[in-house]
Amino acid sequence: MKNNNWVLWLIGLGSIAFMSFTLWQNYLYAASLGKDYQGLFGDMFGASNALFTGLSFVGVIIAIRLQSQELKLQRKELELTRNEMELTRDEFAIQNSTMKVQQFENTFFQMISLFQGNTKTMSFNSDGEIYEGAGIFSLLLDGVEKGLDLALRNRFYQNDDKSLKEDDYDYYRYEEFQKVGKEEFIPLFLAYFSIYGDNLTKYFTTLYNTLKLIDKSEIIDKQYYVSIINSQLSRVERLTIFYYTIAKDENSNFRMLVEKYNLLDGLNEGMVISKKIYNEYKPNLENKLLLV
Repeated sequence: MKNNNWVLWLIGLGSIAFMSFTLWQNYLYAASLGKDYQGLFGDMFGASNALFTGLSFVGVIIAIRLQSQELKLQRKELELTRNEMELTRDEFAIQNSTMKVQQFENTFFQMISLFQGNTKTMSFNSDGEIYEGAGIFSLLLDGVEKGLDLALRNRFYQNDDKSLKEDDYDYYRYEEFQKVGKEEFIPLFLAYFSIYGDNLTKYFTTLYNTLKLIDKSEIIDKQYYVSIINSQLSRVERLTIFYYTIAKDENSNFRMLVEKYNLLDGLNEGMVISKKIYNEYKPNLENKLLLV
């Protein structure tokens, strides 16, 4: 369109030149006539007026045509500007999303560092022996198992079956351990948990806040960040978290987050103190551990 403007300008200039030449020739011719013929000659300008009117109309068409082309060029420029604005908006959205991820990750990894730091600084004095870090989880689980063993041993010796002997206890213990359910186990676990409460409360509070940070964030792949937490857990930590989770109310925020993000992934029957407790907490179709 823009390259054809010279044609329109050429037509316009040619029309103006033609009208000017015609008027000039008419003037020279009229000047050479006598007074008697000049009036008659002037009447002949009616045809010229019609010609000039037509040429003027051509000029109007040319002006409209040029204006139309300018409007098209303006629309094209506006469209290009709109496309550039959309690209800028998309780039801004990507930058904004990237910034949010970076802000989240900065906070998340600070929480992970705090979580690891709290674990390493845990310390407990048990009969003059100092347990530090993840060793406290082993101390807790050993205490729970010994407490349960003591309860079963008392039950064994109070049994009215006189045929039972001391050598029968190991078999009795194994069988009875597998029958222990949540109702009997949870009070015992919470009793021993309270002994190490100062250390473990800080540990579980940090763990909960980290899970809540992930849950409340706008990131897409939340499970990825939960898997980072999971990779930091030792066997005794994961087992302690399992017992702590089943000891919590089903509607507690901590328990819901653990189950929502499958934090206990990797737990198996051989790790749990009894088959009955494990069977009361088994995988569903989504491969998440949920209480039945």
